[in-house]
Amino acid sequence: MKLPILATAVLTTALSFVTPTITNAANPPARTYQPGYWQPVARVKNPNEPIQIKLVNQTGLPLQYGLTSGKGGIGELPIGGSAVISNTSVPDYLLVNALQQRVKLRDDIAVDGNVVTVQIYQVEAGASDITLNFDESGAVYVY
Repeated sequence: MKLPILATAVLTTALSFVTPTITNAANPPARTYQPGYWQPVARVKNPNEPIQIKLVNQTGLPLQYGLTSGKGGIGELPIGGSAVISNTSVPDYLLVNALQQRVKLRDDIAVDGNVVTVQIYQVEAGASDITLNFDESGAVYVY
């Protein structure tokens, strides 16, 4: 009877000195991020609160913009000008296009809380408008 108790005590003591070793997997973790239009470029802080969109025209050309919800109507953005669309709610789309034909646009987007600033540039000749998607989760997509 003393032998099983002694064996248990020795085994318990021996196992207490063994520390588990954490090993990394031989293969690195999978990279699931794939860049593309389906990835949000920004995210507003609280999509349940109103969103303010500030447009800044850096193209040297007059632009036209509007929300697909129709809120605020269609606006014109003069050369070097800026505009603010206040109290926007999600989901909504913002469309921006040049008033001249064959103008290719690109944008830079910055978010501070629920304020989205969109800098608009002309990159080269061609045809390309900008569409921003503000979805229910607060993500901002560019198409």
